[in-house]
Amino acid sequence: MGLFKKITSLLGRAQVDNNEASNLLDLGSALHVGATEPMSTLTSVMTTYFESKGKETVTPDELFNEIQIIYNEALILSRQNRDTSLECSILFNLGRLYQDPPKKHIFLKNPMNAMKAHLDQIEQELKTGHSTRPVFDSDATNARQLLAISYYEEALKQAKEVIDTTVEVCCLLNIATVYRFLRNVQQHQRYIKQATDRVEYVTDHTMKAKLIQAIRLEPTL
Repeated sequence: MGLFKKITSLLGRAQVDNNEASNLLDLGSALHVGATEPMSTLTSVMTTYFESKGKETVTPDELFNEIQIIYNEALILSRQNRDTSLECSILFNLGRLYQDPPKKHIFLKNPMNAMKAHLDQIEQELKTGHSTRPVFDSDATNARQLLAISYYEEALKQAKEVIDTTVEVCCLLNIATVYRFLRNVQQHQRYIKQATDRVEYVTDHTMKAKLIQAIRLEPTL
């Protein structure tokens, strides 16, 4: 079953099946990617999903919360099914969500008009000095980054259990990236070293080359 069909089937599901956790993971991932790449084919997934909920505009926080709920539901199901490999993937995606949360409003109906209205609102707020939109909170951002680390650490533990070295290295590299964001030099270097040591055991040569390149491109503090 294709991704779009799997996702639309979830919208009208009547009962849980063995594939639902995997389908929910696909749905959450599609919404996350659709938020960061609005011109991708996954936009149709996002449109179908939120139109089913009667939404025309979706804020970054609403999208974050929706994806989080989907992933958490998938996580519960994967644990009920004792599917460690799937649980690992869900934890990794939760880490990605907290590390790189949605930042853009999504306009599902008359997007150009909605975007113009949104920009007009921002311009008016700049003129009056009054805003009803959330203000950037560095403490909240740092807290989300720390939660990303906790999910990556859980995924790392599961990746070691199922001997998935690719996910293991991805977790190590992403944890290092978060510590770079948090300006923690010691931890950043620690996880980069671990990723460098473990990448040699990745058996997929294409993925191994990509991970080695990502490690080399990771800036030093």
